[in-house]
Amino acid sequence: MEFLGLSKDHWEIINGFANWLAALGTISAVCLSLKLASDANRVKAKCSAGSRIVVSTGRDRLHEEVVQLKVVNFGDRPFTVTSLGWTVGFRTKTHFAQMFSNQDSDPLPLQLHHGGQGHWYVPAELDEGWYERFGTLLLREGEPWLRSLRFVVTTSTEKTFSCKPDAKLVGKLAQAITKLKREAREQVNPAA
Repeated sequence: MEFLGLSKDHWEIINGFANWLAALGTISAVCLSLKLASDANRVKAKCSAGSRIVVSTGRDRLHEEVVQLKVVNFGDRPFTVTSLGWTVGFRTKTHFAQMFSNQDSDPLPLQLHHGGQGHWYVPAELDEGWYERFGTLLLREGEPWLRSLRFVVTTSTEKTFSCKPDAKLVGKLAQAITKLKREAREQVNPAA
């Protein structure tokens, strides 16, 4: 017996593939549901670090340069930011804790729910400046590899998030380190 020009044996082969496709679809649906369930329990965040100019709206129209540190929770699970810092180095990493005392910054520890953001502002122009202070610390630890510099956010779940600082921040830090090296050379070899 034939139907649409195909014999019964051909139709049995085609129906066998249909069963295999149905089984594959069922397995895929189970895998996807397991992945979605495990993702719901995962802490997800994105962080950033950059040089910014804060413009005052007051009469004096003052502006201040700050290093802005930011983290955003884009997962469904809430977490608490416990500390902020920096790492530098490829094989052996040196860790630095970032301290701040700005009233415009969020306090630590800070709990973030889905879509919540934390902002911290470190004044960059106080006394000798943040770039020079941090550059001095980097030079004390050895030759800084600024390509390996990362901003690090530590959470209560022991999960850390890190990101590269923006190019402007790295450039200003590189300028400060170059200036510090030049001053150190001039102290060792004063020009006559």
